[in-house]
Amino acid sequence: MRETPPLLQANAGHLPFPDDVFDIILARNVIGEPALGQSSVYTDIFSNRDFESALNLKLRILGEAARTLVPAGKIIVAESYTPEVAEEFFETHTTNLPSGISRPREVEFDTRLTPFASRHMSGKYRTWELTKLN
Repeated sequence: MRETPPLLQANAGHLPFPDDVFDIILARNVIGEPALGQSSVYTDIFSNRDFESALNLKLRILGEAARTLVPAGKIIVAESYTPEVAEEFFETHTTNLPSGISRPREVEFDTRLTPFASRHMSGKYRTWELTKLN
């Protein structure tokens, strides 16, 4: 029987992993605006309307995800709370994306990525895929 890996909580802007270790990273609801009622540094940035800090945080998260991906690995960005904000982010800031990742392309959400999403959120996500370039 396969052993379950330990659960790890970390700062998405400073991941505690070496370079080139993951095939796929799922980023759920991190590029749009956060859900109302959640408390975090991320939501504090938005509540203060510090858009430059929010933009830098989103770019840092994508950069860290890309750093930890193997070549040709995928970042899947799935947004259900505010997908229109994520769409605007990708349209407006594509040229600012971290080097070494492709332009985002919208794809259908693959519910096999997370059991929670397949049971509760199927069909409610807008999803983009970015690929780490060689």
